[in-house]
Amino acid sequence: MLIHKRIQPRSICALVKRFHLSCSPASPLFCLPPHSVHLLSAEVPDLHSLLLRHAGAITSGHSSNPFLAAKLISLYTSLHRPDLATGVFSSAVAQNLKDTFLWNSIIKTHFSNADFTVSLLYFRQMLAAGVPPDQFTVPMVVSASAELLFVVLGSCIHGASIKNGILNGKCSGVGSSLIFMYSKCGIIGDAFKAFDEISERDVVAWTALIIGCVRNGQSKLGLLCLVEMHRVGKDGGTKPNSRTLDGGLQACANLGALHEGMCLHGFLLKTGSGWSASVRSSLLSMYAKCESFEETVLAFDELSEKDTVSWTEVLAAYAKKGLLIECLKLFLAMIDSGVEPDGVSISCMLLGFTNSCCIHGGKAFHAIMLRKDFEFSKPVISSLLMMYCKLGQLDAAETFFGCIHLQSADPWNLMICEYEKAGMDIKCLDLFREMQFNDLGANIDQNTVRVKALRRLNYLLHGEDRL
Repeated sequence: MLIHKRIQPRSICALVKRFHLSCSPASPLFCLPPHSVHLLSAEVPDLHSLLLRHAGAITSGHSSNPFLAAKLISLYTSLHRPDLATGVFSSAVAQNLKDTFLWNSIIKTHFSNADFTVSLLYFRQMLAAGVPPDQFTVPMVVSASAELLFVVLGSCIHGASIKNGILNGKCSGVGSSLIFMYSKCGIIGDAFKAFDEISERDVVAWTALIIGCVRNGQSKLGLLCLVEMHRVGKDGGTKPNSRTLDGGLQACANLGALHEGMCLHGFLLKTGSGWSASVRSSLLSMYAKCESFEETVLAFDELSEKDTVSWTEVLAAYAKKGLLIECLKLFLAMIDSGVEPDGVSISCMLLGFTNSCCIHGGKAFHAIMLRKDFEFSKPVISSLLMMYCKLGQLDAAETFFGCIHLQSADPWNLMICEYEKAGMDIKCLDLFREMQFNDLGANIDQNTVRVKALRRLNYLLHGEDRL
């Protein structure tokens, strides 16, 4: 039963409206002979071993058993072979069309493989066959709808789940997936409504709400939710996990809330739980964005695995302080550790040269960038121009600007401002006209600079300010 049609969310919505008519109890358990159970009871180290056991199931005549087929589908999925999992499903579903567990297995296969469209197509076929979804189906298809931003489809599934009792207030998995879907689609108000429908809220539901707030620019609201979660969980209730604390630290970083971030750090130290690589990275990012230099360095030293982002965070901290020698040592250590610097980390190095007023070092670093063939991305180009301009090297900035071929307004805007500051009004206006000719767009600041330059030229020509 391979599916080749493109997904039509409206057609699924129509089927969702019907699925409450066909709800029935879960499929009964199927008994298997001991030798068939043994085929899949042990660990499967590789694909070859699984294929042998699959062949054994076929020869024994039990490959179409829904339990055995679902187990095979799961194992093929774990070995990253969704094609073989689909083949098992196609063979088994003909004899077990109404088995919800079997349909859930194939939907999960494609959902786990990030084939969200295919998982929804199987959901559509499941509904068309009259197979009732259950509390395990709904979270997967709602999350798939979220990834594809199919909010209308997700809302239809939400309504049908309430009507059929799948979302009964106690099934937190369904509620959490709805919170994720609404927040992913930017409808944070509906995410809170979905949260209110859950009577027994676990850590997954709280975490989905907190992270949803943070990702939708509502970091303060996310922190308030974390505080409320801690309050209701004091008496042996729900405790935050690493994902919850990760979201809280991101909220503190976005708000520059150093005190609240340190409280979360203290909670981690006190409980000794919730530590993960992601939490440690978020802790570093929080201290860096809150400009707490000493804590940033300490958090960086505690990282066991340092990626480009963590190296860049501490590089930026040193650069803001103007600690050029430390910046250089850290940059070299980053390269020696095998981590490739990106445009942001290179920009941090250039900021270090700018803040320490070391133009000779900046020029030398520029030369190294050319020799080592570092990427000249937009932030790198802007940082180089800024370094030359701020350190009084307008000629060098002009030379570099003439060599780049980048259709971005930022370098042009920077050079126009610097020409105006230096009193080079004709060059300022010429570059402004060229920028307009190339259709790069000029912002309000650049129009203000243009007016200032015109005023000065008019005064020189006529001895008065007529603009």
